[in-house]
Amino acid sequence: PTQFKLVVHTRSGVQKPHERILGPKEAKAEGTQREIDLQDRKEMPPPPKRDMIRARKDLVPDIKTLEHHEHISEWLDKNTPILREHQRDAAIRAINEMLEGGHFLNASGTGSGKTMTSLAVAKYFADTKPYDYVLILTESRGIIHNAFAKDAELMGIPIYEFGGKPPEEGKQIYVGAYSDVQHGKVRPGEFSTIILDEAHNIRNQLMQRGGKGLTSKRADRILKHASHVLYA
Repeated sequence: PTQFKLVVHTRSGVQKPHERILGPKEAKAEGTQREIDLQDRKEMPPPPKRDMIRARKDLVPDIKTLEHHEHISEWLDKNTPILREHQRDAAIRAINEMLEGGHFLNASGTGSGKTMTSLAVAKYFADTKPYDYVLILTESRGIIHNAFAKDAELMGIPIYEFGGKPPEEGKQIYVGAYSDVQHGKVRPGEFSTIILDEAHNIRNQLMQRGGKGLTSKRADRILKHASHVLYA
């Protein structure tokens, strides 16, 4: 008898497995070091002066007055001791606001280490809410395998490249590109925590290919279904 093969086609195109993103040392040890395209390499400016990254007391509340300050502070000291003081403060403020159900904008200057801050926030929600999943969206795959891979390795945080499939048990932190939203790979409700890297470019990133209507609605639905959102 004739054997029929069932093939499922999805609007989002080809789905790839969620692969562990290796840091430079891990990749070199396993002989799988990836070459990053020159267009993805970005020269980092010198670190900003301390007075440029210190919070203005007239605009933000004293960090010690935040409702969850003590709990978050203790958790960060134990799990992400590599953070510098300004990164730690930004993470505390972000997590505190996100726990209250709000969205948080991390407006720290370029070169201040926002990638590490975002990873610390991602690890907090992944560890304290084990049945929820975290998705970090950034501009390109090059940034994923360069900046995020390097910092995640330094911090000892396992991260996985989002390939379009549903999140898997035991793999909680995923990093994808804005193009995944454009192609309909990110489904509303799958990720309870969304972190938008280089958020000042989100409008251009989401509109440049998919057009204003459909892509914008997809992004809105994803953010509305998320319990915690960080713009970095």
